[in-house]
Amino acid sequence: MVELTPHESSVLTRIIVYSRVPGREKAVEELSGDARKVGEVFLDPSKYSEMTDDVREAVDHFRLWLENNRRLREKRLARSRRAR
Repeated sequence: MVELTPHESSVLTRIIVYSRVPGREKAVEELSGDARKVGEVFLDPSKYSEMTDDVREAVDHFRLWLENNRRLREKRLARSRRAR
């Protein structure tokens, strides 16, 4: 798996979570090495197959993390609606 600094993780999280926010390309340009490759895959998913196993593993990990967060958010919303 790719090792990321706290800054790289923060930038990638912003790129992934806020996928509709302008400036994602500029944020990826801040990154270097494998972190930049991970960001590029989220900007252009067709690059996934070109990447090394480590980069693909990191991308898969971020995708799973994002999906889990979305699922948990939906559960929290459902519980709050039932509590009303």
